[in-house]
Amino acid sequence: MADRPPDTWEDQVRVGAKAFEDGDFDVAEVALCRALDQAEGFEARDGRLSLTLNHLGMLYYADGRLDEALPALRRSLELLKDQPESEEAATGENNLAQVLDELDRSDEAQALYERSLSTRLKVFGENHPAVAASLNNLAVLHKKQGRLSDAEDFYRRALAIWESSLGSEHPTVGKGRANLATLFRAAGKVETAERTYEQAEKILVESIGEDHLEVAQVRWSRASLYEEQERFQEAEALFHRALVARVKGYGAEHVQVARDLQALSLFYSRQGRHAEAGPLQQKAVHLFAEQRGMSHAETLLASLALARLHHARGKIDDAEEIYVQIIEVAADHPQDDVLDLARTNYAALLDSVGRGADASRLRKSGPEDEGGSKKK
Repeated sequence: MADRPPDTWEDQVRVGAKAFEDGDFDVAEVALCRALDQAEGFEARDGRLSLTLNHLGMLYYADGRLDEALPALRRSLELLKDQPESEEAATGENNLAQVLDELDRSDEAQALYERSLSTRLKVFGENHPAVAASLNNLAVLHKKQGRLSDAEDFYRRALAIWESSLGSEHPTVGKGRANLATLFRAAGKVETAERTYEQAEKILVESIGEDHLEVAQVRWSRASLYEEQERFQEAEALFHRALVARVKGYGAEHVQVARDLQALSLFYSRQGRHAEAGPLQQKAVHLFAEQRGMSHAETLLASLALARLHHARGKIDDAEEIYVQIIEVAADHPQDDVLDLARTNYAALLDSVGRGADASRLRKSGPEDEGGSKKK
């Protein structure tokens, strides 16, 4: 049998895009890196190299790897410098702006968002979904800056375009309404936020189905709103419905599931329901360790939350064991913030059980001395 020919660039991009959409970032990264290896051999003006870098950059962005996303997206956009008013350049500007916004480089992000909007208006005209996407991203940036009135104006303009161009029952309209609801929540307009979340959920359920991840996101947001109002029973029911959908959508071992379990654990903990919070936090720590590794900040912070839960439940030895482990790992990696938190919390635990001398030594010790106060 003849050897199977190597996968083409198109094959790899198709596999990567599908895996990205499905939330399987590991498979997506492998495929897109293979596509990039091939694209590096194309001519400098070949648009496939820029496109591959853009896909890879957005994968890193979605996975929280901003330091890797930034150079990939910058290089992708640089390759389009001779096409400054093209659809591809507008997309590149928009995507790079999202990463800069996430890095709190808001002035750079705003300039890129505005350039992208200007280009899209020239390319597509005023009533196009891509123009609405740029307006929506400007709204997100202004909301983050606390400029809620400007943000609302951008959100409403985006929503009007989506409703006009896509129809009032399109899922993008549902997501736009959810964004507007989040703004109302930030502005303290609780009743308006709740009503707008309900409108968003109805549109999304009818257009993409009960168990879709976008529906789960709206339900999670609405549950958080109810929690703020101390409507705990309503919040709990929505949190669980959202979590079930996310487990189905992402898979039970996905890092987003770990984040959700941790958030639900905190929900119970705030109510003093530590016995219910503990197993959820334990599972979150396990998933973070499996998906991120023991030295990752998310794993260490989740472990810290678990130690605090053990302390609250009187499980002092279990809490102490975790604190010592966190301190040892954080001291060997650039995790100074986590290390300081762990030392502070561990010292508080030692004080609470009458081991003030150990607590004092811990507060005075440097990273190289950590672990020495552990009870033998």
